[in-house]
Formats: sequence, structure tokens, C-alpha cells
Amino acid sequence: MIRQSQHMTSVKNFEAAALLKAQRNLYVTVLACMLVGFLVFMVEVAGTQILVPWGFALIVVLAFCKLLKWWIKFPVGSYRFALLSFFSLSMIGLLLAANFQSLYGINFGPHGDDSKYYCYIVNLTNNIQTRPLTLYEHLMSYWYRLLSIIIGQPRGIDLLPLNWTFGAMVAVLAFELANQVSGRRCSPLLAFLAIIGNCIFSNSVVLLYRDGLMLVFYLVAFVAAFKKDYLIAIIAVLLCAMIRTANAGIALFAIVCIFLSRDRCVRRTPVLIILLCMLLITSVLIVDRYSYLGTYLRTLASGNLQETKTTIIEQASTRATKYMERSNLSSRDATVAAYKMGPARYVLMPVLTLFSPFKFNSLVTETEAHIVHAGGMDVFHVQGMSFETAFKWITIMLWIVLGPLMVIGIYRSAKGPVFQKIMLMIFLLALIGVTFISFQGRHRCAFIVFYPTFLSIAWQNHMSRQCKLCAIILGLIFILGILVRNFGLLV
Repeated sequence: MIRQSQHMTSVKNFEAAALLKAQRNLYVTVLACMLVGFLVFMVEVAGTQILVPWGFALIVVLAFCKLLKWWIKFPVGSYRFALLSFFSLSMIGLLLAANFQSLYGINFGPHGDDSKYYCYIVNLTNNIQTRPLTLYEHLMSYWYRLLSIIIGQPRGIDLLPLNWTFGAMVAVLAFELANQVSGRRCSPLLAFLAIIGNCIFSNSVVLLYRDGLMLVFYLVAFVAAFKKDYLIAIIAVLLCAMIRTANAGIALFAIVCIFLSRDRCVRRTPVLIILLCMLLITSVLIVDRYSYLGTYLRTLASGNLQETKTTIIEQASTRATKYMERSNLSSRDATVAAYKMGPARYVLMPVLTLFSPFKFNSLVTETEAHIVHAGGMDVFHVQGMSFETAFKWITIMLWIVLGPLMVIGIYRSAKGPVFQKIMLMIFLLALIGVTFISFQGRHRCAFIVFYPTFLSIAWQNHMSRQCKLCAIILGLIFILGILVRNFGLLV
């Protein structure tokens, strides 16, 4: 009987192992088919020569994960998160390029910035520099030279895979920062939806913009500060300042707060943290009054371009005129409407900036595309389906799930440990800065990368009945808000 029982157990174990092996083989086969399909689509959109930069970019992603594994004990399972982010951003980038190509025959975005950066990179490669450039353009010029040796003169789309790599790095660092601040492993699904599923972030890193590389250094500074690697944090801040000084200032402010919070007296008296933050902000404004820090908000080199030095307040006023008070702005733009509401703007605008986008625009739109080239600028007036708008629809639908958890996470971080309080203050500082000083959509990435942190803090209590009830009520409020906003009951 014992031998028969052992035999039956062995048979069951063998069958279970065979089933597991079959499932793994099926999983690998499906992944291989998806990869082949993706590569075929990539070649169809951008030609065979993009396979070379895309392959190099994939190697960079894997090397970055290896480096993180050595530095912060990066979990092996998180490789899948990095690769999923990279493949997703690659697909989004290719879809947008195909959409632009079908609308006006060029795979640059319609806003003109990415084609302008491409001109800067080409000129820099040919030793032509008409203005001070950032670290991003210099790095991309070396990328351009490398690809020139292998595939000939690279097109704009051939440079994009490295940007997709930067985007994947940012997603991984945001995921790791959420793990550090919340004190537990963040849900990879929630982190993926909050970062890659956000159309503002995705558009900022899949096109030829400098935001991706800047955000890598920006988040490295945070992760290093929490690990007490202050030298790495300061180096990351300096590199960030060589791309965008405003974000470097936020990161430096965070490093100082994190360093001071390790003092026992400060940790025992949370009010001191608030007072220290207010003191730091006041000190910056005083220094700004005499040093004109607003001149250098874009990058350290931007001060050489401006004849008139400006303070941060003056810069905010100038940008408000540029982005909020133009005569050609839509009267149905909620942010513009909130800006015109007097003192109420100081409450409404941060909320609208935080939970943006919130309106379903028509998928078929009239687009005015501005394409910069060596000879000047071409303007195309076209009509057709916009994939950018389709991605906005996805982000709006995700607010129904992510929005309530964000609100809960922000609330709980205010009552949480000292590091969570610091992250909340840094998050609010970035939000206020983008809302009232920058006004530019891509700059919202400065606080979007903190979304996984607050989602992870909220998810710590996902088993609580009270937390579930709050999430359901908030979810209904978000649904109601979306319905009201899109059926014209509010401006």
C-alpha cells in the first residue's frame, strides 16, 4: 500500500511538472509571436534600419536593470516591469509616428518641439551651435554619430528608441521610489497604469523631447537620498540642472528635507518639517529677489540667452500671459476658465492640473502641425483621427480607478511617517510650481512620476472595509465628474 501510494504521488508530481512545462512553453510561444508581430509592425512603420537603434536601446534597458540590481537590490521579477514599460512605450511611439505620417507625411509631432530638437542635434553633430544647448542635445548628438556609422544618416524616428529607453528607466525608478517611501512592494500593475497609462507622461518620453532623460536624473536624486547616497544624489541634481534647472531645484529641496528629517528631534516633531520647508522656500524667494533665479528655470545655460534678468515671480507672470491669456485659447478649456476666476484659481487650478486630462475630445480633429527644419518652419492644416486624443481617452477612463486611490494615498501620507510627509510636500511643491509658474503640459511629469508612491501608500490598506468604501464613493464622484465635464454642464 505504501509503495502504491508513493507511485501515485510520483505520477501526480510528474503530471503537474509536465503541465507546468507545457504552460511555460505556451507562454514563451505567445511572447515570441507577439515579439515577431511587434517587430513586423515596427519595420512597417519605420523601415528595417530602426531595428538597429531599437536593439541597442533594449540592451541599454537591460544594462540599467542590472545596475539597479547591484545598487538597490532591484528584484529580478522587476525586469519584466522594465521590459513591459519599454515595449509599451515603443508601441505608443510607433503608433504616434504612424498617425503623424498618415496625417501630414512626416513622423514628427505636430507641436514643433521634437522637430526643433532634431535640428539642434543635427547641427550640433555638424559642429554648428547657434545657441546654448542642454545635456540632452549633446548626448543625442553622440547617439546620432553612432547610428550614422552603422545605418547612415539617422532620421528623427531612428533616434527615438533611446528616448523610449529613458521612459522605461523613469517608470522603473518611479516604481522603486514608491517601494522605498511606502515601505512595501508597490503593485506593478498600478505603477504601470499610473505612469505608462498617463498620456501626458507617455507623449513626453516617446517623442524627441528632453523630459525623459531629465526625469531619470530627477528620480535618481530622490532614490539616492532615501538610500543615504548623498554624493550620487548631488551628482544627479547637477546633471538634472544641465537639462532643466527647475526640476533640479525641486530635487535639491527634497534632498535637504530628507537629510534634515533624519535628525531625531525633527522626526519626533513633524511640525518642524513644515517649518523647515517654509524656511527653505522663503530663503529661495529672498535669494531670487537679488539673484534673478527665474532667468535660469529652463536650464543653466538659458541665462546667456536673456538680456533682461527675471525673478521666479516675474517668470510666472510672463508665462501666464503666454499660456493662459492668449486670445486664441478655447473658451471651453477648464484650466483657462479657472484661471479667470480670481482667487478661486488657487484651489481649482491645482486640482485640474493634477487630474488632467478629464474631457473626451473628438477622435477626429483638425490639427495644425508645425514642423521645424533647417530652412524654417512648415505648417500643415489637416483633419483626421488623432491617436494622441485616443490615448487621452484611456487616461480619463483610468482616473475612475486610479483617482480614488490617489486621493486616499495623499490623505494617508499626510498622517504617515516622516518620509511620506516629505514626499507629500515635494509633490505639492511640484504641483504648485507647474500650475502657477510653468503652465506647460509636459512639465507635469515632475509630479506624475510620484503617482505610484501615493497609490502604493493607499494600497497598503486595500483590505480595510473603510478604505474600500471610500474608494467606491470617490470612484462614483470621479464618474460623476467625468459625465458632468463631458456633457457640457460645466465649462
